[in-house]
Amino acid sequence: MKRTALAMAALIIALTGCASVETDKETLSEPPILTVSTLNAVDSISVYCGNSQWNCAMPDGTTTAILACGAHPLDQQEHPILYTVFPVFYLDFGEILPETVSAVRWPASYIGDAQGHSADFEEVIVEFEENMITLIPLGDGDYIYEISAAWGEVGEAGYTFRTLPQMRGEQTDISTGIFDALNGLEYKPYTCDGLPEYRLTAEDGTVYAINISEKWVWRGNNEQAELSDELIILLKECGK
Repeated sequence: MKRTALAMAALIIALTGCASVETDKETLSEPPILTVSTLNAVDSISVYCGNSQWNCAMPDGTTTAILACGAHPLDQQEHPILYTVFPVFYLDFGEILPETVSAVRWPASYIGDAQGHSADFEEVIVEFEENMITLIPLGDGDYIYEISAAWGEVGEAGYTFRTLPQMRGEQTDISTGIFDALNGLEYKPYTCDGLPEYRLTAEDGTVYAINISEKWVWRGNNEQAELSDELIILLKECGK
């Protein structure tokens, strides 16, 4: 998408104002704020749209397409930061869900070079389940994410944020206890077909894929164990 400053259009919109645009059940006068969070909202951020096209109902009854164009995500120098231990995120657009959502990401090392790396993105899995939208990157790292959401004929908007794979607080001591507890579980051959909610990587490179909701953990690629209630409490507290 070409991102060009539309200062004149923005000025006209600011002077005239706009009414809400009606959908089937609700009204939207502008793109909603996106809340991105980790499991149990251990960490969460609010993200405002950067690029959008919105069909705005004017006071005289006409409809005007309003365009808001900002910089490419890689050309932005500051991004809302979501601190993550486990790379599964939840997207909340408020009461009115978008009809479609897609996501891509770039390594944060590409920041400042949109011209050279704008096409070097990775598509990210987005899952809809009832009123929950889940983003499943399935990989730790320092990334820039761009979320694209559309509300049918009402409009569409893009949101950008950054992730950092770390916990707030005393990460080292808590992590050591978690890995000791995870390694001490009784593992059996892998059998579960579900998806992990979190991933932790120990200092020795061992990857633990965790699903707190269903109380299981995978160690490596072929072992599985049940999570105790005590360990689940420890996992939930690790990001506080």
